[in-house]
Amino acid sequence: MEDANSANPNRRKKADSSTDTQDLEITDIQQLHDDKVQTSRCVRIDQRHRSASSIFYRSIDRSGSEMVIRVYVASSSGSVAVKKQQQAVVGFLEANRIMFQEVDITIQEDQRLWMYRNIPRDKQPETGNPLPPQIFNQDQYCGDYEDFFQSKENNTVFAFLGLTQPSVKDSES
Repeated sequence: MEDANSANPNRRKKADSSTDTQDLEITDIQQLHDDKVQTSRCVRIDQRHRSASSIFYRSIDRSGSEMVIRVYVASSSGSVAVKKQQQAVVGFLEANRIMFQEVDITIQEDQRLWMYRNIPRDKQPETGNPLPPQIFNQDQYCGDYEDFFQSKENNTVFAFLGLTQPSVKDSES
């Protein structure tokens, strides 16, 4: 339902009930990838539930499909290091309000096998299977914890995830 009073033609307001509203702001962004102009759509969602509000950033491709960040984790890992790495990735995404899906490979055999098959050969360990966390954007492999950590250190996490970095104006609102 369009909000006629809105100054921004890209802003939509949807009322789910008397206590929940959802504002959407959609911005088309063009990027140059491998000598091709790629248009993506960045959606800013402002959800208000009673008095709390949170803003999440997610990316939508040209066809209007949401680009889903998936973090493959193991809920029952015996390794403290793996647990801390998983918490670091998930915590960063939550703190930066980046929409993602957490996939537990210990209870979803088909997802575990999919993850193993879709990690590039050069990123797989010489022996054994790749350890979580592993990060994907849709079916595109982004990297493991080490890659994520390096992108965080270089302040390139949005590029690492294949997302458009929100402008300073968006992150301040």
